[in-house]
Amino acid sequence: MSVTYLWPYPPSVNHLYRRRKQGGMFKSTEWAQWFKDTNRFMAAQGAKLARFGGPVRVEYIVARPDKRRRDVTNLIKPLDDMLEDLGVVDNDCQIVDCRIAWDTEGRVANGLMVTVEAI
Repeated sequence: MSVTYLWPYPPSVNHLYRRRKQGGMFKSTEWAQWFKDTNRFMAAQGAKLARFGGPVRVEYIVARPDKRRRDVTNLIKPLDDMLEDLGVVDNDCQIVDCRIAWDTEGRVANGLMVTVEAI
């Protein structure tokens, strides 16, 4: 089984989590907004969430948001976490094969395309 979703571009990894004064981390308001935006994108596509219980292969094809120099691999952690938060995977440790690349073929207008495949 394989599914493909379109998602908005995530916030910077540096803006996803915040520290509590008492210690520990929590998800930031930027994360909460991205989560809402991602759900809206999926609803607009009529996408239904698939749920994978075993190992998966994930491919992320990312549209460049601007002309700045960016490291595409910095996006992997928030994208993997989003798959878990949406319930597509139970835990992001199920992702045993991951590929991420900038979109050089014009397949994604903005944001990114996520493909999850059971293996």
